Amino acid sequence: MPSRNIWKYLNLTEENIFQKEFGIFNYNQPKEFHQESIAFRLHSFCYYFINKNFPNYKQPNQRKEIESLVWNFYYQQAFNIRTLKPEFKCLSSNSEISNHIQINFQLDADLGFLPFKWETFSKNNLISIGIDEYHIGKITSLTEFEPSVKNCVKNKTQDTNRNGIPDIWYKFENCKLITHKEDFNENGNFERRCFYKNDGIIDFCEGLGEKNLSLARGYEEKEEWNQSIFYYNKLIEEYNSEFKGYSRHICEPNYKILQFHYNLMNYATLNERYKSLKSNPYCNNYVKKSQIFLGFINLYSLHNWSDGVDQLEEANKTYKEEKGWDSIEINLALSYGYLNLQKYSSCLDSLQKIAGRPFNQKGRYFYNYYFGSCKLGASDFQAALPALRIALDSAKDSNEKSIVYFKLGILFLSSGISSDQKNSERYFHEAIRLNPNLLTVVEKARKEHKESKDFSDKP
Repeated sequence: MPSRNIWKYLNLTEENIFQKEFGIFNYNQPKEFHQESIAFRLHSFCYYFINKNFPNYKQPNQRKEIESLVWNFYYQQAFNIRTLKPEFKCLSSNSEISNHIQINFQLDADLGFLPFKWETFSKNNLISIGIDEYHIGKITSLTEFEPSVKNCVKNKTQDTNRNGIPDIWYKFENCKLITHKEDFNENGNFERRCFYKNDGIIDFCEGLGEKNLSLARGYEEKEEWNQSIFYYNKLIEEYNSEFKGYSRHICEPNYKILQFHYNLMNYATLNERYKSLKSNPYCNNYVKKSQIFLGFINLYSLHNWSDGVDQLEEANKTYKEEKGWDSIEINLALSYGYLNLQKYSSCLDSLQKIAGRPFNQKGRYFYNYYFGSCKLGASDFQAALPALRIALDSAKDSNEKSIVYFKLGILFLSSGISSDQKNSERYFHEAIRLNPNLLTVVEKARKEHKESKDFSDKP
């Protein structure tokens, strides 16, 4: 991650958590943001964060202890932020003889780094792991461990309704999961129980929706998509009749149905199913999983440019949060979508995010083709010309070359310089020679240019 971005996100983190109370990142900004700078400031930030939220955990106050924590723990965290995933960890102490807590922070591009995982230790033994699964600012999954046996789970609960009350309980015996029960509508009656084999895989479940789920999965295994869709829809109806609000159980069925319609090439129904996922607050993970391929379908198959770019913008945001940089593939698709929407500045913004990245021949072709086309759309002929010439050199077949020749013809036709008209006709002729189907659009472009010129010449 570039230093300026690290600094920006750490500033944002401090503003959200401390309301600029300490000024750890806001003041005395170094000219060069080195790994050592990040390590020492992360330690200061984590010291105040733990002291504010977990005052029962003792933190080192001797110089040697602090230096040990900085160099042996935070220095590595600083390296991770710069080179790996955009996340870091706070640790109350690296002493092996004291209780301590570790908090994982993950980047949210709008809010800075947010805590999402809390691990407590008794000396070196893991005691509990709390996870904020939905990034809502509180623990929604809590796993407790036997203190005397390493990695032996004792209890686990989940709060999928996000209201502070567990609605899934997992039962363990001798460190092995044996069953779990669910009460998602929180009426005191467990609507579903599942039993596990020794390897932790579900043996069978009983209760709400199980019959339809079993039938849907059976047809799914046989790739009988229409039948599987039918029973997944029956399953959704069953849960909707039990739950007045949204249920987490219908996320996967809706996602499966979306996939099966894709397999059947029923593309027109995909957006409706996607909206069902997006309207359910429990289905965020499935929404993220479907955004990329659904965005591509909307752009390249349905030519639904607006929905396509909206989905891919969200997908790129998710990709950047996970990887720390923008996706080449997604941003090339976004530039294609914005080009067709005639939003040339947005097209160029998408390309700017991946400028300077290593491209293969195909990526080099599309990057320069979209860049030249969007500059052409914005009437920046001087910038469009070299990009389109690079695209022409990178084109791998006659179809790609013909499209670039057509755009070069448009460029010289639109330049307004009379001497360019010969170049325009030469490129149009070459485009038609390689792809005779382009004759219609070439004639249309000539006609529109002539009508525009005739109009501009009139008083």
